[in-house]
Amino acid sequence: MVQKILMEDTRAKIRNYCLRLLKYRPRSKKEVEERLRRKRYPPELSRKVLEEFVVTGLIDDRAFAKFWLNWRSEVNPRSQNFIRWELRQKGISEDLIRETLGKISSENEFKKAKEIAGKRYDRLKGIEPEKIKRCLYACLQRHGFSSDIIFEVIEELFKKK
Repeated sequence: MVQKILMEDTRAKIRNYCLRLLKYRPRSKKEVEERLRRKRYPPELSRKVLEEFVVTGLIDDRAFAKFWLNWRSEVNPRSQNFIRWELRQKGISEDLIRETLGKISSENEFKKAKEIAGKRYDRLKGIEPEKIKRCLYACLQRHGFSSDIIFEVIEELFKKK
């Protein structure tokens, strides 16, 4: 009897913790699993609660992948390769990653890189051109863009300015 009450209490704590995590942003199943493991909740109870959340749709890797792509496209831009890497780290399957990233065209990738570089370029006015190019290259590289796109963007920026 006492054992059952303790299990229900722990189960309620796990549910509340999961709900708190999901309150801030959607999460992948793997992310929530790792957070529960770090909190050292009993693995069997954690698995059961996670399954409940998946069945009810509170944890949905497909919806999470779409959210992550939108967030990375609009709020905190990154390249397609960078987003692919992040989604892998968050436990999203390769098929789902391919499906989600299939919506990004190379035009969008170039446009995103150009937008980031343009903002950085405006802050670097008054510095010698070679140093600006190095800074822009490093910035775009940190955002995960390929060298081909980076060189195209830098070339286009310096044609106009």
